Amino acid sequence: MVSKTIFLKLGNPSNTNINISEHDYTLLFANIAPILGQSDYFAARELSKEINSIFYFYLKFFEGLNKKNIDNVISLENNLQTLDGMVKNKERPAELMKLVHLDIHHRMQNIYSLKIKQPK
Repeated sequence: MVSKTIFLKLGNPSNTNINISEHDYTLLFANIAPILGQSDYFAARELSKEINSIFYFYLKFFEGLNKKNIDNVISLENNLQTLDGMVKNKERPAELMKLVHLDIHHRMQNIYSLKIKQPK
């Protein structure tokens, strides 16, 4: 079997090229995403719940939070709830990646003044 490499260009925040195989590309964008490992799915479900708990208990009312970021905090809260629902409903991996990399990461960087460590 000949393996092709496809470069997926992500949107604005990082403009990162991701090197994925044709097989992986097909899985990412399949209309019905197969669950390749039931234990991985259950781990993703638990992690999604844990992320929401951490947000509610520690990050939503973070002491150093700039009050100008309230709209971003509300959007982040909605995005995290959406992520939980998407994992629960077994949405396509590409849709999950899009939400996490383009919305959730971006908002967290803005809200909490996070910096990306550049590779050396």
